[in-house]
Amino acid sequence: MISLIEKVVIEKDSLESSVGRNLISFFPREKILIVNDFEDFEFNKTHWHIICRRGKGNFLKDCPCTPNYRGCNYKVLNLIYNCYLSCTYCILQSYLGGKIITIFSNYEDVFKEIEFYLENRKGSLIRFGTGELSDSLFLDNITGISKNLMEFFSTKKNGVIELKTKTVKIDHLLGVKHNGRTVFAWSLNPVEIALSEEKLSPHPYLRIEAAKRAQESGFFVAFHFDPIIYYDGWLEGYSSIISKLGRELDPEKVVWISMGSLRFMPSLLEFVEREYPDSKIFYNEFIIGLDGKRRYFLPLRKKMYKVIFSKLKDVFPDVPIYFCMESDDLWEEIIGFRPKSDEEVGEYVVGKIKRILF
Repeated sequence: MISLIEKVVIEKDSLESSVGRNLISFFPREKILIVNDFEDFEFNKTHWHIICRRGKGNFLKDCPCTPNYRGCNYKVLNLIYNCYLSCTYCILQSYLGGKIITIFSNYEDVFKEIEFYLENRKGSLIRFGTGELSDSLFLDNITGISKNLMEFFSTKKNGVIELKTKTVKIDHLLGVKHNGRTVFAWSLNPVEIALSEEKLSPHPYLRIEAAKRAQESGFFVAFHFDPIIYYDGWLEGYSSIISKLGRELDPEKVVWISMGSLRFMPSLLEFVEREYPDSKIFYNEFIIGLDGKRRYFLPLRKKMYKVIFSKLKDVFPDVPIYFCMESDDLWEEIIGFRPKSDEEVGEYVVGKIKRILF
């Protein structure tokens, strides 16, 4: 991983932060650059850089669910921007642009935001996550951010933190106090897709092994089949990875699973054609959805969702399975109920873990 990073640029007012100190301890001295303002530094756009600086404004946001599709009332903590795993389909590549990973040194400021939010919602169980604008754990063994988040949420009755990742870097967190309020979550795709489109991520079987270690250490886990990708052999591929989950994991400790099909803004396609010319997953027929994103035709989405949902329910009959960015009509047809609001979906998603905890 160190070899991927050209420079670690730390602003002076972040030097004494825990993140700043951890970066300096981990990386070789020749990779560390201390500046007054990162904007004064000229970046080599062909190499990855880390910036450590103070963030301004609020870190706690509503998940930016796409317009005209149903959301899940997810609350995101934007403490790190970008990720070097570089999956071909990842929207961050066109949304954030460049090879700059930003880590906010004053991330602890988010605790006050969370406290205030939870104080006003004592009757609900709210799901928070750090995996919206980055992978939650790809640098966590260096930054130390997740340990502090886990300990913070361990004292909150009505909040849980989801650490969503494609990595297997969890061992440094398995002994952290959590009181059931931390959920490790993995994004999964069939082996064929992982090997061709997720080349810097661990093999899906290694992710499942990590999930098993998390369960054995007393944690709840979750999974995200998103994006579901159509390819020759998709049925066998998704069937195989779901069967692997069933063989390896305790279904009682799986608390939610999401599904979402491949979708992207046109700008991502331009990026992929330039950066990943060998990728074939974008050479399909797509429509322009209500949100302006390109999506598979509805009949194809329905076909894949029905099969995958059925196989997941066979293995995890009591686990809430939900859609990421789909219509209420599709919810009703595939999952079996028509949500009235994003808040209702949020309650549905945390339903199992809420029953266990309370």
